[in-house]
Amino acid sequence: MASYGTWASVSALTLCACNERAQPQAAPLDSSTSALSALEKPPTTATSLSPSTPKDPQASELNKAFAQWNDATNRADASLLERFYAPRLSLYGRIAQRAEAVKRKLEYVAAHPGFEQTTSGVMWETQDETRLARFHKTSKSTKDAPTTVDAYLLWRKLDGQFLIQDEGDVPTARKLEAKLDVLRTNWTPQALPVSGMRQRRARR
Repeated sequence: MASYGTWASVSALTLCACNERAQPQAAPLDSSTSALSALEKPPTTATSLSPSTPKDPQASELNKAFAQWNDATNRADASLLERFYAPRLSLYGRIAQRAEAVKRKLEYVAAHPGFEQTTSGVMWETQDETRLARFHKTSKSTKDAPTTVDAYLLWRKLDGQFLIQDEGDVPTARKLEAKLDVLRTNWTPQALPVSGMRQRRARR
């Protein structure tokens, strides 16, 4: 059974840590299995939540927030989007402060006239103060035909409110994992500039 923690490894926090080690980051959830396997296979513990079947005490709040987030995205509503993002989050493979994340969302919508995003098949997973929403996301615009991807939002309760700490989708996660594999393969002392300098000094 895929553990909830595997979703945390999907986060670009892992990849970007290679370039942003000096910056503090939220503690990731434990991860011991493949991120992509968790993304592509519905876990047996997943629960479909709706206000009419609130198996999670936070179901009503979460479903309302999810719907408002989607509406704010479609309307490019900066003030409303700011209400749902954590102060620091991972947005499709990049670590961003809240203001930067909102700016990127607005720029994307502006660059795609007639942009519309719809969601379906929302499934939730719970663990302590975190909630994971998995869903099908269909996007289209005036010039772009509809495309559907498996997407996710990781919500964490901060100061009494659930905020989005990671937003992404399966195709992006797959690309990130591929990049991580390359980094792991090439991350050797010989590949580091400092190591090369030391080797040249030793030969002198």
